[in-house]
Amino acid sequence: INAEYGGSSLKAVLSHERPISCCVYAPQTHQVMSGCEGSVVTVWDINSGGRMLKLSNAHGDQEITCINIDSRGRRLLTGARNGHVKIWNFNNGHCLKMLEGTMEAEVTGITAFSDKNVIYTAGWNKCINVYRDDSETFHLKAQTAGWRGGNVHKEDILTTAYCPPNLLATASFDGEIVLWSTETQKILRRFRSGAKSIRQRGGNKRPSSRAYQERADNRNGASPVDKVIFLEERVREKNSEVSELVSSEAGHVYFWNIYGVSQCGGSFQVACRDGESVLAMTTDTKSNRLICGDTAGYIAVYDIRTFCTSSTLKGPTPKRLTAWHGHSSAVTGLEFVDHEAGMFLVSCSADCTIRMWNIHGHFVGTFGQDAAWVLSDRSTFKQWYQRRVRGP
Repeated sequence: INAEYGGSSLKAVLSHERPISCCVYAPQTHQVMSGCEGSVVTVWDINSGGRMLKLSNAHGDQEITCINIDSRGRRLLTGARNGHVKIWNFNNGHCLKMLEGTMEAEVTGITAFSDKNVIYTAGWNKCINVYRDDSETFHLKAQTAGWRGGNVHKEDILTTAYCPPNLLATASFDGEIVLWSTETQKILRRFRSGAKSIRQRGGNKRPSSRAYQERADNRNGASPVDKVIFLEERVREKNSEVSELVSSEAGHVYFWNIYGVSQCGGSFQVACRDGESVLAMTTDTKSNRLICGDTAGYIAVYDIRTFCTSSTLKGPTPKRLTAWHGHSSAVTGLEFVDHEAGMFLVSCSADCTIRMWNIHGHFVGTFGQDAAWVLSDRSTFKQWYQRRVRGP
């Protein structure tokens, strides 16, 4: 694997031996956890880029498909392609619990509430599973009563997002987004953009999303929802005029109003070119910047402070603050890091690397490299020139 920066080809440091499918940042411990197709889970130190723990064969020979930490930031949860979820002590690598899947179907979302002793999972089984987090039991089975809201998705759930204190969003392959209350487990809103899939729009032939693998197109030609996130600062304001939920579909992002009229406030293209998808999104702490990573390996940062802040005026298309070619393959995860030394981004990719950048796109380094970095000392950064993007 070679990485090209400023016209020179350099041998890239690999963080994993197999393509990386997901990552999560634990601000309480300043650590990043990652999972790959080779069923390896790794814990990294955000302050140096060094590896702190490696769990080989975490799910046997099953690909790690999603990863998260519990609400207290004390336990790591990993989901696999076969539908099982494991809970880990990420300080010593001890497996604390195993959640049995209801069927052999990829897990795409995990939400764990430590204070309520409950865990929700979702994925290609098209539903939300509920587990009672019993401290005395190692093997946990989904509750037979299930999710009170029922199974409303007609297709596989590809992505989920949680926003404290009680909002859960699930989105599926057929383009439907459902907003739930975790208190009542009832539907609050349903959204659908009507966007056509990349292949319906004449995009490239290769799978532009994990969701496209081994699948036929939707019968209605709808685009899958590849990622959904909350603008948490806007959610806290509870302003019926603004859009608080963002989805990525066919390389575009859509802003949804969850408190006012159930509608799409606005949309714009964020993928570097037609035919690419956006599998990774995140925001800064104040929901002022939207950061997106696409299947061509590009990362872009947008100023969304004034976008979709009025029900009658969506505002101009957000200004793209910076964009760069961060990876040689699809960006599969993005995490925002609010550090005392500044604002940083962590990106993981199918090119087997996890990289760290500052918010302006300057390259800090690759997790697993020999030389440690110090976030407060820019002289330790790689700072390779990033090839900027003119599109989309």
